[in-house]
Amino acid sequence: MFKLILLIIKDIFSKKYVYIFLTAQLFIAIIALNFSIAIFNSVFYLKHLVNESGVIQGTYFYPNIKYSQSDGAEIKEKLSQLGGIGEYGSVNELYGKLNSDNTIIKTLVADKIVLNKSKLPLVKGNWFNTSLEESNYIPIIISYSLRNLFELNTKYVYRIFPDYGGSDSYYDITIKVIGILNKNNYAFDLSGSNLETMIKKNYDGIIMPFNENIMSGYSMKYNRGVFIFPQSNMSIQNIEAKINENLASYGESVLVKNLLKQYEDAKMQIMFLTASLGILVLIISTAGLGGNNMLSILANEKKYALYYMCGATWSKCIMMTIIKDLIILSIPLVLSCGFIEIISRFIPQELFTTNIIYLIMSISICLVIFLITSVGSILSIYKKSPVSIIRKWV
Repeated sequence: MFKLILLIIKDIFSKKYVYIFLTAQLFIAIIALNFSIAIFNSVFYLKHLVNESGVIQGTYFYPNIKYSQSDGAEIKEKLSQLGGIGEYGSVNELYGKLNSDNTIIKTLVADKIVLNKSKLPLVKGNWFNTSLEESNYIPIIISYSLRNLFELNTKYVYRIFPDYGGSDSYYDITIKVIGILNKNNYAFDLSGSNLETMIKKNYDGIIMPFNENIMSGYSMKYNRGVFIFPQSNMSIQNIEAKINENLASYGESVLVKNLLKQYEDAKMQIMFLTASLGILVLIISTAGLGGNNMLSILANEKKYALYYMCGATWSKCIMMTIIKDLIILSIPLVLSCGFIEIISRFIPQELFTTNIIYLIMSISICLVIFLITSVGSILSIYKKSPVSIIRKWV
């Protein structure tokens, strides 16, 4: 086997420019396919996340600039007086830190209805239960980036700064880590008027429910977006119309399903153009890859005929070809992994989200094309007699 591998490597170096060209085509094909899959997924994943959550059943109210600068007390009062509304909730962003560590941590404090309706995928632990009632601590979900600072199912004393940067006031609460978000996560922070700005991608911080008993020194503000859900006997369309009629001077209400449709329409135009370019590059590179691979093997048919006449079986010739293909594939595999890791740090996450699964899919497709053309070319040589092949090249 060792002599066989040396023979293959010697063959590769004898036609190094041909194989460098094939390696470059493989690299381009892997990158193009992985990029096309990733950018489509970034749209469909968020769509799936919202569709599967309970927020799709509600409407989203976002205050105008005047009330976004206040504490939103008037908005809360208006909503509480409006008939037909079942539940509503918002999210506040605070800051905090562990008493044992000086790292300042972003903290999303959400009304319980928001957390109950927006279950997010976790890598470990459990999402908040429906009651969210605990007597002596507040359950929290941490981002993947904080997994080394906190331990799952462990309680901590957590210091909250309600007006971080504005005053030095703080108070301590007891928290317990119950779950860890996925690495590529989303969090509903309700800081914008559309789906792209109201959902934070790759959130780096803590999510916790508002508990008025434990957090007695803090009151929820409603100067960010508010999810509103109707009573069982009311349609969400009627609630949306009633809110826009009675709270028009405070902001605007839009059905969550309409926000999702607006996001999808806007993103798909961009994604389709970008992905089309990636697919075009993929088609050109894979077509050239298959054709050039077949040509390189057919150019070696004299060599395979000599191997056969010297006692090598066709199965051994196929084995040599497969080993050679795997050696050639290993180079663009390493290069593409490194390249994707680098560009994923510079391209905005909403445009490019990738993982090992997409990379494996891309490599597998290129591998299949490469192996089919290789084995197919060998089999086409096999149908000829060794003597006729030698005569052809003499």
